[in-house]
Amino acid sequence: MKKFYSVAAIFLIGVLMSQATDMVGEAFSSQGLWFESVKDNGGNWTARVVASYSGSRYSQDEIIVPATVESRGTVMVVTAIGKDAFTGCENLRKISIAEGVKVIGDNNFTGCPKLEKVLLPSGLIEIGGNCFSELPSLGSIVLPEGLTDVGSGSFCSLGVSHLELGSIREIPQNSFCNLPMLKSLVVPASVGVIESGAVSDTGIEEVWFESAGSSQEKMLLLTNGSFRNNKALRRIYCRHSTPPRVEGPVSADFDVTPFQHNFPFRTDNIQTLEELSALTLYVPTYCAGTYSYGLLWERMTIAEHDFEAGLDSADADCAVRVDVVPGGVSVSATGSRVPVRICTISGMEVYSAENESGNIRCVLPSGIYVVKAGDSVRKVSIR
Repeated sequence: MKKFYSVAAIFLIGVLMSQATDMVGEAFSSQGLWFESVKDNGGNWTARVVASYSGSRYSQDEIIVPATVESRGTVMVVTAIGKDAFTGCENLRKISIAEGVKVIGDNNFTGCPKLEKVLLPSGLIEIGGNCFSELPSLGSIVLPEGLTDVGSGSFCSLGVSHLELGSIREIPQNSFCNLPMLKSLVVPASVGVIESGAVSDTGIEEVWFESAGSSQEKMLLLTNGSFRNNKALRRIYCRHSTPPRVEGPVSADFDVTPFQHNFPFRTDNIQTLEELSALTLYVPTYCAGTYSYGLLWERMTIAEHDFEAGLDSADADCAVRVDVVPGGVSVSATGSRVPVRICTISGMEVYSAENESGNIRCVLPSGIYVVKAGDSVRKVSIR
C-alpha cells in the first residue's frame, strides 16, 4: 500500500511539473487583453501583455491593464507590456496601467491617433523605443519618478505641452522630437548623457539643467546636435556649478564659418559660435567665471542667478513677496486682499486662492511654475 501511495505521489508531482512547464510562454486571454505567462528568476509566475483582442478593430476607447490576471488557477502579477501590444488601437483615447508593470516594450502605441490620456504606474522603470510616437491628441504625460530608461524615438510627434522626465539616466537619439507645443523642458539631475538629436524640432523657449548639488553633481555630457533646431529657444538655466561637457572638437575657426560638427543648440538662425550670443545662459551665483572658459558656453550671454529665488519678475508689487520654501512656495502680502494663482509653465492652473493680508504656503511637486500674486508675476523652480 505504501508503495502504491509513493508511486501515486510521484505521478502527481510529475503531472504538476508538466503543467507548470506547459504554462511557460502560454498565451491566454483575460479582461479584454491577451497575455503571455512568464516565469521570473525567482520562480514566480508573472504575465506580460502581448495584444488587445482585435488590433485595429478594437472598439473600446479605454483600456485598463490590470495588476493581476489568472490562468489555470494561478494568479499572476502583470509586470510588462510586450512590444507592439497596442499597435493599431484606432479608437483608444485613454489607457491606465496598474502598479506592478515595470517595462513597456517598443512601438506600443503607434497607430493610436485618438490617444489623449496615459496613466503610468509609479514603479515603471523602462519605456522602449518609439513607444509614444505619432500621437497628435496626447497633450500631457508625466513620467514616474522611478523611470530610469527610455528608448530612441520614445516620445516623438506628440501634441504635448507638458512633459516631466522622471529620473531617466540618459536621453537617447531622437527621444523627444517634433513637439511643437512644448515650451519648456526640465532635464533632471539624474541625466548623464544627452545624445545627438535627443531634443530636436520642438517649441521649447527655455531648457533647465537641474543639479543634485555640488557634492553629488553628475557630470553632464551634451553630444553634437543634442538640442538641434529648437528655433524658439532663448533661455538656458543651468544649476551646475561647473559647465556641462560638450562632445566634439570646438575651435575658434568656427566663429566665421558654419560649425560643421553640428554643435548643441544649433538652428537655422544659430550656425556659428558668434551667433550663440542670442541665447541667455543663467548660471548659479558666483559661477559665471567657470562658464567663461570653453568656446561654446562663453559665447552665450551669461547671467548669474539665485536659483532659490524667483527667476524673473514683471510689474513687481513691493507689498507682495513670493519665496521658494522647501517643497513649495510662500506668498506673503500686506494691505488688501491679493488674488494668488499658480500655473505650470505650460499654463495649467494648480492653485488659486485669495491672500487675506497674510501668508499662503502651497506645497508643489518639483517643476517650474508661474506665480501671479496681485500685480507681481514670478517664475519659480521647485526642486
